[in-house]
Amino acid sequence: MSRCVVALVAFVMPLLATLGSAPVRADDVPAGELYTPLHLSIYPPLELPNENCHVYGLSLGVVLVGLHTIEEHGRYLGEGSDTVIGLQICGLMTFAKELRGLQVSSFANNARAMPWGLQVAGVLNYIGGDMGCGLQVAAGWNRCESGAGLQLAVLNEADKEFAGLQAGLFNFGGNLSESVQFGGLNPLIVIILINYVCSSPGVDDMRGLQVGLVNKASDMYGIQCGLLWNHAKCAGGLQLGLINTADSMAGFQVGLVNIIKESSVPFLPLINAHF
Repeated sequence: MSRCVVALVAFVMPLLATLGSAPVRADDVPAGELYTPLHLSIYPPLELPNENCHVYGLSLGVVLVGLHTIEEHGRYLGEGSDTVIGLQICGLMTFAKELRGLQVSSFANNARAMPWGLQVAGVLNYIGGDMGCGLQVAAGWNRCESGAGLQLAVLNEADKEFAGLQAGLFNFGGNLSESVQFGGLNPLIVIILINYVCSSPGVDDMRGLQVGLVNKASDMYGIQCGLLWNHAKCAGGLQLGLINTADSMAGFQVGLVNIIKESSVPFLPLINAHF
């Protein structure tokens, strides 16, 4: 119970602090911008208010919420309400240009940016830009350009940088800095798990831990623990798995097949090392 209270306070206090800075009088509102504490929508344009505005409080929808014309949906995901600070809940899909708070829907949540907050969806969560610090939970797919926090879904994707934890069947990170990629092994059924970190010029791709059936990284500094195969172009640390391969390495490989291409002894069974 005490943990629940602490978590609730940690979420509510920043929200209240931000709400406290919202305009309270008409003459406080910047020219050309509208604010509302309550936004209701059935399906665009059946909504109140029926124009772009910042929502400080509750944004509630039946089918779609955050879109003001249905044409916006075809143009770009995340072109809805300018800012949602608080709660955005909808039966099908939510849209916001910037989210600070909570988005919940049965199908999909969409935001251009989420400086902090939480997305919970039945199928997918989509952030077109940066997820400053937050949590994405979905049954299908989580996506952000860069961010920090937790992604929990079948497929987790970060295009550029991600610091935190990715847990799912397929985890893709552009540049994982001090991050962890996890998948699971069911006691009865082996879940196919692929962790993949693509190359990102000028930066180190993965610093941390990869756990799965197959782990692949361009540059790896940390630990790769793969039931089947670990691979890295440039590795520093430990590779632990059935098959371990690296172009160059400063560290150890432990497995049935261990290959370091640029080593004087490229192949050794059980244990291989190069420094």
